[in-house]
Amino acid sequence: DWLPTFADIAGVPFDKKAMEMIDGVDIWPLISGAKDAPAPRQDFCYYREGRFQAYRRGEWKLLMYRPDWEIEKPENKDYMLFNLDSDPQEKSNLADQHPDLIEELSKAADKARRELGDVIHNRRGRAVRKAGEVAMP
Repeated sequence: DWLPTFADIAGVPFDKKAMEMIDGVDIWPLISGAKDAPAPRQDFCYYREGRFQAYRRGEWKLLMYRPDWEIEKPENKDYMLFNLDSDPQEKSNLADQHPDLIEELSKAADKARRELGDVIHNRRGRAVRKAGEVAMP
């Protein structure tokens, strides 16, 4: 997010397609403390060691994998759903109460998995790029 933000501050036009390639957004309104600054992102992907674990949209978090599920997975459940506004400790699984939300978030998660990859499904994402490197003198 720094590149599009600094480009905006410097008044340098930044190609929208380039922003999509670097997955960056201008976060200056948030940094500067602008009143009513919109959240720069609503969706987040949670990874651990290449494993796609959860997808979040706003206050809703869809859990698809946890390391402790290798030992004890919730009975007959592929997902757990939490409302982080009312349950930040993720204690109340609301998956049974919101099947429509499970469907919506799981589709968004599948799209992200195709882009970013997931070692659980042995999938390399099509948008994965080589990490940037800095040459040291």
